[in-house]
Amino acid sequence: MLLAESLPPSHRFEVLTGDQAPSWSFRSTAHRYPNHHVAMRWNSVRMTRLWVNEWIYQQASTISSNIQDPSWNSASRSPAELQRRAREVAQHMLLDIVASVPHFTHLAAKSPPLTSRFLLLPLTAAGETSLCPQDVREYVINCLRMFDGLSAMRQASQAADMLEETKPFDDWYVQLLGQCLSSLMSRLG
Repeated sequence: MLLAESLPPSHRFEVLTGDQAPSWSFRSTAHRYPNHHVAMRWNSVRMTRLWVNEWIYQQASTISSNIQDPSWNSASRSPAELQRRAREVAQHMLLDIVASVPHFTHLAAKSPPLTSRFLLLPLTAAGETSLCPQDVREYVINCLRMFDGLSAMRQASQAADMLEETKPFDDWYVQLLGQCLSSLMSRLG
């Protein structure tokens, strides 16, 4: 929260809830950003925090078996407390990522392929984490399918299929990075 409070107004976003949020937004919550660059930066921060907290959650389960000093295992530092806090932060990041969807879909009327690319990685990262609740995962899958329909971007439907089948994404990320680099190189000439 300190980060958000210390940012200049040009990097802040507005939280829309209830009737202010689009009817198809997740849990009637949406974010309004000054522009898509700010939204992309926020989603980059969220993905990083999501991955770090998923790692903390996973590592906390192995900590308890390695603790030799029982005094270290206080209530505030227990592996269970680490896991609880990591899950809480991760789920907050997940909800913020899906709250950014309405902002980007508003832009989709102007440029569907570009808009889909802005959300492909954040939505995939959200849906693939082990800390993602099922209702969030289903919303993510529906959004990915919608973006494939809007922009004929097969990576979106591939990601949705992999989320439904709970397949690992390691090779998919490498393939996506390769496609992005190839596209960039062809534009540079």
